[in-house]
Amino acid sequence: MHLLEEKFLRRFLLHVLPKGFMRIRHYGYLVNRVCVKQLEKIRECLEVAKNIGTIH
Repeated sequence: MHLLEEKFLRRFLLHVLPKGFMRIRHYGYLVNRVCVKQLEKIRECLEVAKNIGTIH
C-alpha cells in the first residue's frame, strides 16, 4: 500500500497530542498495580465467589 505524503502526515498527526496534554494509557479499576485489590473489593460488594473470573 502506498500513501501520499499528505495522507500519511494527516493520519500520523491524528496520534499527536496538543502541547500540554498527556496520553493516559491505563485507568480505571483494571490498572495493573491495583487490579487485584480493586477486583476483591468489587467482588465483596457484589458478593461474588473469589474463584470466578480471575484475570491473568
